[in-house]
Amino acid sequence: MLKHITPHVFKLMNNLKIMGLLSLQQQQVRPLLPSLVRMSLCSSLDTSAEWQEKRKYLLQLLSGIDAVNDIIALLSVDFHDLEEDARKEQQTRMKLGTANSTEGSIAASVKRQGIVLEFERSEPSRRFRIVLSELLPILMQLDSNESHVLNAVVESELFSCDAYLQDVSDVLCILCAELPSLLKLTLVAETLLYFPNGTSILCKLVANNPESFLPICNGLLRINNTTHESRNRTFDENMRSKALHALCRMSPECALTIRNLCVQNCQLPELVVLLTLDNSNVEVVDRVKGIKQMCRKSVSDLVAFVCGLLLGNDSKVRSWFATYVRHQKDDTDCRLREELLNELRDVVKTSEVNETGNETRKSESEELIAAEALPMHLLLDENCLSAAALIRLYCAMKVIAGIKFSKEESDLLLRLITCFPPLTPAGIRFVSLALGMLLACPALITGTSQEKQVVSWIKWLACRSSEMESVGPDGCSFAEQLLLTAIHLHGDRYTAAVRLACATLGMRVKVSPSSLGKLRHIFTEEVFPTHVVAAHATKIPVTKNLNAAMPGYLPVHCIYQLLKTRTFSQSRVPVKDWIYKQICSAESPLHPQLLHLVTQYVNTVVTPLNKAHNTHHDGIRNEPFTESQILSVFGIKSLDDKNVTSFIDPKSTFSLTSKLLMLYYVLLYEDMILNNMKTLALLPCCPSRYSSGLINMIPVKFLLHKAQRLPKSCQGLYPALLGLLTTHLPHLCLVEDWMQDLDYLLPNSMTSSILLKGHDFTNSIEKGRINITAKQLYNGLQKSIVNPAPALMHLQTLSHPNISAEDVIPFADALTSGLPFILDDKVSRRVHQEAQKLWLKLNSIVPRKLWVLTINALQSSLIKSKSSRVGGNLQPITFDHLVDNPLLPLTVDVRVLHCPELLSVMLRILSACLSASRSQSSALLRANPTLDSKPTNPRSTSPLGNNAPVTEAEKEELRSALNAAQNSAAVQLLIEICLSSDEDGKDMSLNLLTYQREVQCLVCSTLHQMFIEDPNVAKLVHFQGYPSKLVATLVAGVPSMHICLDFVPELLQQSQPSQQLFGIELAAQLCLHYSLPKSLSIARLCVNVIATLITVVPLNDRCAYFSRAITALPNFAKAFPPVVRECVSILQQLGRIAHAHIASHHPHIISQQVSSDEDWSFETVAEFEKSLKSNEKDPLDSHVRLYQDVRATFYKIVQNAVPV
Repeated sequence: MLKHITPHVFKLMNNLKIMGLLSLQQQQVRPLLPSLVRMSLCSSLDTSAEWQEKRKYLLQLLSGIDAVNDIIALLSVDFHDLEEDARKEQQTRMKLGTANSTEGSIAASVKRQGIVLEFERSEPSRRFRIVLSELLPILMQLDSNESHVLNAVVESELFSCDAYLQDVSDVLCILCAELPSLLKLTLVAETLLYFPNGTSILCKLVANNPESFLPICNGLLRINNTTHESRNRTFDENMRSKALHALCRMSPECALTIRNLCVQNCQLPELVVLLTLDNSNVEVVDRVKGIKQMCRKSVSDLVAFVCGLLLGNDSKVRSWFATYVRHQKDDTDCRLREELLNELRDVVKTSEVNETGNETRKSESEELIAAEALPMHLLLDENCLSAAALIRLYCAMKVIAGIKFSKEESDLLLRLITCFPPLTPAGIRFVSLALGMLLACPALITGTSQEKQVVSWIKWLACRSSEMESVGPDGCSFAEQLLLTAIHLHGDRYTAAVRLACATLGMRVKVSPSSLGKLRHIFTEEVFPTHVVAAHATKIPVTKNLNAAMPGYLPVHCIYQLLKTRTFSQSRVPVKDWIYKQICSAESPLHPQLLHLVTQYVNTVVTPLNKAHNTHHDGIRNEPFTESQILSVFGIKSLDDKNVTSFIDPKSTFSLTSKLLMLYYVLLYEDMILNNMKTLALLPCCPSRYSSGLINMIPVKFLLHKAQRLPKSCQGLYPALLGLLTTHLPHLCLVEDWMQDLDYLLPNSMTSSILLKGHDFTNSIEKGRINITAKQLYNGLQKSIVNPAPALMHLQTLSHPNISAEDVIPFADALTSGLPFILDDKVSRRVHQEAQKLWLKLNSIVPRKLWVLTINALQSSLIKSKSSRVGGNLQPITFDHLVDNPLLPLTVDVRVLHCPELLSVMLRILSACLSASRSQSSALLRANPTLDSKPTNPRSTSPLGNNAPVTEAEKEELRSALNAAQNSAAVQLLIEICLSSDEDGKDMSLNLLTYQREVQCLVCSTLHQMFIEDPNVAKLVHFQGYPSKLVATLVAGVPSMHICLDFVPELLQQSQPSQQLFGIELAAQLCLHYSLPKSLSIARLCVNVIATLITVVPLNDRCAYFSRAITALPNFAKAFPPVVRECVSILQQLGRIAHAHIASHHPHIISQQVSSDEDWSFETVAEFEKSLKSNEKDPLDSHVRLYQDVRATFYKIVQNAVPV
């Protein structure tokens, strides 16, 4: 039998420590002789003195060993001839087939006598051939991937003989060393697995070739599962595991490396277990005294490693090892379970407390367990980590590997779970995992005694939860987990309770709801009734600096679940202060549960629990936050606080996340009240809305501006916030404002750099600093008529992209106060442009405050003079005034309306005010619904209508009428701006004409947006009418004017001649601009109407009516030539009527001034008037003017038809 090679011997051989080998006994050195003797005989490439010295000691080592002579004899063989014979033998066997393993020149001679006897009598060369004859058949099968036919150890008399096993192994070691191309070590190692004593020979082979340790192990780990049948795979894996285990015992330093290779390749799980068991504990056993001492780590290597396999992130490894644990039934698996059970026994045994011991720890919980007379288990602090690891491991083995606990394991686990740990972070982690395992494995509670044990343990946890809160790590509290578990079990949400346990244990657990019946009874009846849960939840301190980076279950989870089940309302426990404190303690990034908490809290504040509750004092709703609480979060002292910069205090104690959450609360509260107002109005105590001043004081756009630049502060909150803003504050969500916010920071490239070059402000701008004051800006604007340079420099500095928008908020008052000084025509237009740029920058942060300041600064001088004549002071306009009267922006100084840059500012304010007014009217309508609880009487016919309540449809109709009236009034005022610009621009210079064109473009763009938003506004405005001279301007400048084609027929049907004429003029311009098939039908309709009215219009109105009507005919004829015939017919008919009237009433004009029907030399009425005699003093008859208008109109039609 081969001598086992110890790790010490292998280490010496691996490091070639000759002096260490000299100290060994001959029996220990004997397995290494093939390599050592060959090393001493062969010439070495190392010619150093050190090796020469070592070689002397090596010869000294070999000099006293008798077996060296036999090794030398083996090394004296001609290995070249031997290799040639072996290769011929291989070729012969390949021709005959590997199955004929008994054929061959060497085997034939061995048949006649036993191989052992032959080996004994043979000379060295013959011994080599005998060993080769045994190895080659198996080696060739493995080399040709035919190992699937090998399902057992082959019968070999030579390898089974213990007497010659040492000699056989020597021969094999020398063969591998001398014939490396024929006998590869990795293939020989795999071949030895199928021979008796192959593992021992393999260890000796590796010991003689220590550098091949890892390659041979890697070769043994390469198992081709596709070529193995299931019946052979188990045998093959067992043999490889046995061999690798023996190699690892020979070199323990490489055991962990081999174990890692097995795990990476998902091969040989039994070897993984064996290596882990060998490395799990360091034991020193004193056999004489019978004392076993263990130097155990805080968490043993066995527990840690198995936990890593079953709970790791690699699903392939997890499934591979779980399958092995689930199906293995041999002794190895039992050893794993037994070792884990020993670990469990040791931890539980150290936690047992005698009746007379540890009185201090006992007195702390004796009130809870004295009545039951239960044994105490006090877990030591040094055992908390190992106990927690064991809990996770056994849960993983049950959940993932699917094993069933034995009775002893179940009892020990329950005793471990119900231990009383110390109040340390490790102890709190232990009880958290213990509670999770209790939910994941409810079958551990099998009897009444176990149930009492669990009840006493949970009661102790509930009593000590506040202490655990203070001792535990930040952001992770066991008290919340315990409370949240009780909440879930109260609501029969077993899935949620199990999910909580899964999150704690870090694994997926499937638990039947029926198996949690005992635990539900313990939590809901014995420890946590409903009122206890609610009262206990509000006493838990809020989480300081709550953010998304905090793991685990926090108090916010518990409060949310209790709000969801209305526990606070039912138990009449106030929760407002707790939620307010938690919102104020929020930090970035936003914790996702806070959004749900605020939503659920608002739901419990607004909506009642059920219809049976009638009053607020019955606990159907929670109390909302007060206005002072809300304003304090934003740094505003009260609603009367006029400080525009109070909310940008850098020393504010509240974070941006808290402010965004409070803004979300206010908007959601308003939304839910309006949505449920019909139901709430029936309650005796309806929740009241917050005042409009509260929402106006909140810096909404400032917060959104910050949130866009700090997205982590509002993860998940921003979309919900925008949805509420577009519903309740649409004036802050205008599309053009959002688009402008992306562009207002862009510099004017070359121009701004040239103007700023050479000034001291350049460096400060690059560094983002502001070196000017609000007073300097105001003084610069005030003197901009004389010297615009300071104003330009200050405005460009403040509007530069390197200066953040929030830094220029203190300059809002100075900017708006200085706007009246730049209205003069002598002020450079560049000042206007830079002032507009800075205004837009401020508009992205503080729009409502800026609007109010701008309107108050630019109020019309006429309004101010009227106020001074009355003797009273002009009351400043507030934002509420702008909402009530959205036309106030157009009552500013008329010079503002003629300045394109300031007009664009006014138009933006106008759009926002109209949007705010519409939103306010809609909110008022929803806030005052018509109650349908009582039957209403028929509508009264009295003027007051006191007996007839207004229906919702009528209210909506009135609201729509109000909005339409406001929009139409705004449109009329805007049209007047175009009219005044047209009138004022008759004798303007080129620059002023550019102003006029820009003003008209701005007005037309605004009208286009209003018409697209509500087409009914366009219809209402055109039925009201406006100056005819602006029809062409609006049709050309407003792209949406084509919608007027739909209601032109209605205009023509009106009884008022002015509306009919306006409709004809409008249709003429539309047809000229939109030459569509639909326009052709409108043109024909208008021509037919004119032709019909020739015989209908009275004599007194005929001339004035048709002189204006026929001006549209050239446009109809130009746009659609097919109607030229009808137009000419109308002109001929009108010409005859006028000619006849002139002939009968003014014959002298006929003879002197009016030409015949064939004379069309006069083109216009003005030309005709010049042709009159200078001594003619009678006023020209209207028919004469009509006659000349007809002639001029005809000339235009002809001119359009035949261009010159």
